[in-house]
Amino acid sequence: MQDGSRCPKTAGRDFQFTEGPVSAAGGSISNLWAEAGTTVPSKKSSTVSVIDETPAGVQTVVMTCTVPAGTRTCSNTHTVPIEAAHYLMVRIDTTAPPTSWRVSFRY
Repeated sequence: MQDGSRCPKTAGRDFQFTEGPVSAAGGSISNLWAEAGTTVPSKKSSTVSVIDETPAGVQTVVMTCTVPAGTRTCSNTHTVPIEAAHYLMVRIDTTAPPTSWRVSFRY
């Protein structure tokens, strides 16, 4: 998604954009990997963010990776805990032309 303003602002009702709620035991995410459909052009970049959204709708970026110009992929191998009842979203902020994306992480 190129326009971050289209991201939902309330938890639990944005089924199109969120994954969750996280199970009662909580969990963690790790190994973020993203691939753009085309190479990011010169002097452009794309940042892929995983967002932890609380039941109250507070959104916090918990993991990111940046696809630099001249490439198509990025990764982040860290592990981040996610509390029970939270939701997860992915946001792509980019200065590059529109393209398709494939994003995955372990949950």
